[in-house]
Amino acid sequence: MRADRSLSNYGILIPSRGASPVTVRLELESGELMIDKGAQVEWVPISTLRTVDKDPFQLKLARKGWRGWELRASGAIAETLRGRVEGRGRRLRWGAAKTWHIGLFVATILAVELVKIPPEWLAPLLSSGIERRLIPEDVRSDYANYCKSARGEGVLRSLLSRLDPGVAKSVRFHVVGNEPAFLITSLPGDRLYISNAFLTTTNPDELAALLAHEVAHLRNGDPTRAALRASGTIGAFIGRIAGQRQPEQLLAFSADEERRADQQAVSMLIAARISTLPAANLFERMDQERQANRSFGKEQYYMHFGFGDDRAKLWRDIPDKSASYWARPALSQGEGDALFNYCYRNIGPRRKALPRS
Repeated sequence: MRADRSLSNYGILIPSRGASPVTVRLELESGELMIDKGAQVEWVPISTLRTVDKDPFQLKLARKGWRGWELRASGAIAETLRGRVEGRGRRLRWGAAKTWHIGLFVATILAVELVKIPPEWLAPLLSSGIERRLIPEDVRSDYANYCKSARGEGVLRSLLSRLDPGVAKSVRFHVVGNEPAFLITSLPGDRLYISNAFLTTTNPDELAALLAHEVAHLRNGDPTRAALRASGTIGAFIGRIAGQRQPEQLLAFSADEERRADQQAVSMLIAARISTLPAANLFERMDQERQANRSFGKEQYYMHFGFGDDRAKLWRDIPDKSASYWARPALSQGEGDALFNYCYRNIGPRRKALPRS
């Protein structure tokens, strides 16, 4: 039998589950509150109680883990209980919860903004729809207009089918008319970005070589990894998916990705019986243009690492030296003219001089 009962009083208990209120006798001992219902006595630890409101005339207590349970008391025992449970009121608990939630929210924001994205393991998990959102459809739309040519697109797709039939069926072309730079690059979501300056300054064999190089990037998933690297953090990645534009949308590939794409492109050209020597000459010209700080070389150099003597040597040395006997043109004269006239109807197949800044 418990002893040293210091306080005794009466209160009203509203049990949980919608039961009717009952008058109970209350006794307070060290650390526990006795609730005498007449036929039943219950001892409730003070630490499990909390105040419901700040009523100065009546103390309302709730019990942790007991939904709907409420005890109303007044008098001396109420004042004593009020002092014992002070600091565990509902408002203070909500305040603590809010502080915890705010801290968690701030920590999440910091993680989103600071934690780097691991492109190598994230890229294979993305769907094609998310990949396309990494770089929007209107890339460089501020000063670019897209060209449409059923004949020209048919020629590009036919050439792609010689290099990789699978990619030829799925790839989407973005040919830009008033883009001044010499550009061809691959984008996430099986897309190719091509400038009219590229179509009008390369011969068909050169075009086929760089087209094969970009097809290799698409095969390897390099554009998606490059877009994730450009995003940097999880927050920037989420922003890209949500449609937030970046100042510069085109991507840069790593030296290893470029080297692998070159090797695969050489293999594709050999299988398609297209000579690789024109590509070696093109890379030499591009490096000369880059060193002279001209736009023809600059754009491609900053996007595709490795232009220069080493890259030209790779294209020269790997193929069979008897290529001149088995190689055939990448395009016919009519197909080449269709690409030259992709954006504008020109007179004759004359090639423009290399664009210079």
